[in-house]
Amino acid sequence: MNNVTINHCLDLEIRLIMKGFTMLKKFVKSNKYLFSLALSYKESKLNKDSSKLSDDELKFLQELEENGVVVIPNFYSEEECKSMIASFEALSDKHAKQYANDKRIFGIEKISDIHNLHHDNQMFKRIGEAYVGDELILQTTMAAKIVPDEKEEFGSGGSWHRDSFSKQFKAITYLDDVSIDNGPFMYIKGSHKMENIKKILFELDSHNPPSNFRYTNEEIEKIKEILNEEITYFTAPKGTLVLADIRGLHTGMPIKEGHRYSVFNYYIAKSYYQNDNEIEKLATYNNV
Repeated sequence: MNNVTINHCLDLEIRLIMKGFTMLKKFVKSNKYLFSLALSYKESKLNKDSSKLSDDELKFLQELEENGVVVIPNFYSEEECKSMIASFEALSDKHAKQYANDKRIFGIEKISDIHNLHHDNQMFKRIGEAYVGDELILQTTMAAKIVPDEKEEFGSGGSWHRDSFSKQFKAITYLDDVSIDNGPFMYIKGSHKMENIKKILFELDSHNPPSNFRYTNEEIEKIKEILNEEITYFTAPKGTLVLADIRGLHTGMPIKEGHRYSVFNYYIAKSYYQNDNEIEKLATYNNV
């Protein structure tokens, strides 16, 4: 058997193994019992360390663990918020991507110095790493503006969803005042906890496959009953910081009037990070 034949056989074996692995993953994700076991196993591997946190940061961590979200008012001054909005507007025509009524600039830290206030903040990373139990990689800082559109059924981010079934950490700041009418962040507290994820998994019969990240409004009503928890609407003044585990169920309320400016840090655990990922690709058009 020559080298060409050996290499061909090895290549064929690798393809078959990968195909089998893909089929196995699909089977696990379609079976709620196996999917539940897989989630529990991943959760058991987390290595939490809060020793680097200050007393205030520990309080934020505890609230994040209990509710899945923590609100920190007056994190940025009015002038800092105005500067970030002005920078966004100056750059949006050239660099923003339009998603229906939602205009976004990914990787804005590369072209706007003022947005490095958000991108470079190490407190976010410390709290996130203590919470997730892994080193975090900041994939991008994204600035956004959303405006009313009667044709849009959902607010920012689309329908109710989880970003993942693994712990995910995001830092969000409101740059203008957010009322019930201009698209507040909506979250079901406690829906981030593994015991509640499993509870929903086994009691929400309509949700298929079990690994589906998206939920209908009818399913959300049922989940509220399952968890005995109402939706929290995060209205807040400009400069407010929201730290959230976005594996918890969340969405943005449809905006009715005005606008909402915000800035986000997207983090991912190092163990799940992949080079050339889709989020980072969105920032590659910024030629700086």
